[in-house]
Amino acid sequence: MTEKSVEVRIEKGSQVYFEEILRLYRLAGMEMNKKGYANWSYFYPSVTTIHNDINKGELFLLKQDNQLLGVIALTTNMDLKYRHVNWQTQNNKAMYINRLAVRPRCQGFGYGTYLMNFAVRLAKEHSCRSLRLDAYSPNKGLLYFYQKRGFVIHKETISLGDPWQHPFCCLEKVI
Repeated sequence: MTEKSVEVRIEKGSQVYFEEILRLYRLAGMEMNKKGYANWSYFYPSVTTIHNDINKGELFLLKQDNQLLGVIALTTNMDLKYRHVNWQTQNNKAMYINRLAVRPRCQGFGYGTYLMNFAVRLAKEHSCRSLRLDAYSPNKGLLYFYQKRGFVIHKETISLGDPWQHPFCCLEKVI
């Protein structure tokens, strides 16, 4: 008997999947909290943020056999929190990665890499010269994940306020 291979695919997020998306984010946040990284929790990402990502067409779902494995938000709009960062490329030629998450039981199987490769392809399709993101500075494993994929950590960091005890590192990959 041969095992049926089910293709992994990426599709745009839809409000139909909102509850499943929210659950994935909350599970990912609980997993981070267990590991000592309190940057995602009950408050992030907010319900409003998730709805906005979907409505703007900026949220993408990684699915296999109708199961949601991961999510990523991608936009060409620079958030004001990045205005002081000395990026390597022009601001109007960049794509920003936000809210990347993989279902905890699916982590370690390459799904995060799959989402990152998708981000590179989409950025190229939009004629972007770089991908940018921020990552919680205490999470050395996450920083390594991005650096292994060609991202460079900038000297500037950002602070997002009270809920977060540590700054976020700004990273960029020229493509």
